[in-house]
Amino acid sequence: MNFYGSISKAYSLLDMIYFSERGSNPREVIKRFIPNREVRILDMCCGTLSNTIDIAKEKPKVEVVGLDLSKDMLKVAKDRVKRNQLNNVKLICTDAANTALPSNSFDYIIIGLVLHESSPTLADGMIKEARRLLKCCFSQ
Repeated sequence: MNFYGSISKAYSLLDMIYFSERGSNPREVIKRFIPNREVRILDMCCGTLSNTIDIAKEKPKVEVVGLDLSKDMLKVAKDRVKRNQLNNVKLICTDAANTALPSNSFDYIIIGLVLHESSPTLADGMIKEARRLLKCCFSQ
């Protein structure tokens, strides 16, 4: 069994414990930053959807697309989406460095808790893909 397969069921709990101190949770800052209007968020390497589940719950006009390569993590994410009856979340199993999603299709992209554990080549690929998918202009 792979690493993410073995921790997928407990990941959300571990995540909650890690960010339990008041004021230290970067997700609260992200949530305040996202407007409650029709915008698209890509949660790249979403795992169990810890970065964006509260955004999807509290801001129903926002469309959240979570992608991850781990089917086990996505299964937990899918269960969370179903349990919370969220209609504004879509989950995709794909490589974050090569998503095949249309260019310029997201207003916000979140890449949380993954770059530090990726190889420099993979991290570079994910950032390049995020730049391609983001609706704003970057010089290449």
